[in-house]
Amino acid sequence: MKIIIGAGCVGLSIAYKLLEKYKSAEDIIVIDKYNVPSKGTSLRNSGVLHAGLYYPKGTEKSKLCIKGGESLSKLCHDNNLPILNCGKLIVPFNRKDEENLEKLYLNAKNCGRDVQIISYKEASNIQPNIKNVNKYLWSPKTSVFQPNKVLNFFYRKLVDAGAKFLVDTVDEIDYEKLCIKTKNNNNFKYTFLFNCAGPGALKLAIKKNKLYKDLTVLPILGQYGIIPKKNYLKTNIYPVPDPNLPFLGIHITPLTDGNILIGPNAIPVFNKDVQGKERSDWISLFPNLLYHSKLFLSNSQNYRMHALNELTFFVLNKFKEETSKFLYFPDKNIAEMYMSKKNYGIRPQLYNKEKNNLVDDFMYDIDENSINIVNAVSPAFTSCLALSEKIINTLSN
Repeated sequence: MKIIIGAGCVGLSIAYKLLEKYKSAEDIIVIDKYNVPSKGTSLRNSGVLHAGLYYPKGTEKSKLCIKGGESLSKLCHDNNLPILNCGKLIVPFNRKDEENLEKLYLNAKNCGRDVQIISYKEASNIQPNIKNVNKYLWSPKTSVFQPNKVLNFFYRKLVDAGAKFLVDTVDEIDYEKLCIKTKNNNNFKYTFLFNCAGPGALKLAIKKNKLYKDLTVLPILGQYGIIPKKNYLKTNIYPVPDPNLPFLGIHITPLTDGNILIGPNAIPVFNKDVQGKERSDWISLFPNLLYHSKLFLSNSQNYRMHALNELTFFVLNKFKEETSKFLYFPDKNIAEMYMSKKNYGIRPQLYNKEKNNLVDDFMYDIDENSINIVNAVSPAFTSCLALSEKIINTLSN
């Protein structure tokens, strides 16, 4: 029996790849604490399908993002899942941004990505009413998809193939006896275990791998705004990211329904257990406040500047200001912006207490009977099919 803990993009894509390999899912059980498919981290993102511009050539993130993006795009097209092939413009606002834009361009070209540095005239043809700056980076292969549609596609395929789904909490894993115990007193033996429990994966993995003792999860809440103006936005518009931070900044995304998504900001959430909860449950203070404060005071990874720029509770005004930096919007449309109740993001950011830094790469351990994926970082959804294929190929070797 193959047991998968977590019904998000990683867990379901692993199950889907197992189905592709073995042509059956009757020996697969997928367990999720809140819902199947997941209503947690995987569902809570902007749905941007990344082209692999940001990560150095040859790194795990670069290879998984590029291959995963191509695989996910093909899956959407082949199965008539909504996808918007709209590209992305990256906009610099000062000299430092321009220098980083040039570096980003060189990195993307080095990775074989289709990118161009273009002029204001060219950018205006792509996105009318964009603000006039000296140069822009254009990525025509960036797309937008609907995460819920992809998760439901995996789920339906797996149910039809005989997979079993269970809403329950895994309380204990006995790695020696190859069995798990759940909150509802279910006991299962497994031949292989996939721990893809998102922010809960670390707690389960520590019992097996003591190397994880210096790690903890600092959940980051990302909120989004919506402008209900149909088909005004033609492409994704991003700022030039700070290379020292694992955040890409507040950006603007055209949704597949024609509306416009703005965000996310990044607000610390002080309760680890935030998946599947309503926002009224989230801000329960203090357990992780110490680590956020330590990052801020030490300015590790330029965290202080990020905090001052984005860790704001005056969210709607911030989004209006950021949107106006990118585009000339009629005042009426800016005034109509509202905070989205469903497009909020939950990022379980892994933090190394000993090194006082944010862990910004995939992290997992694997043996003959189990794998613990303790950090499936952004762009995890873009990368999920490539990550799953790599894991399953590893098991076969």
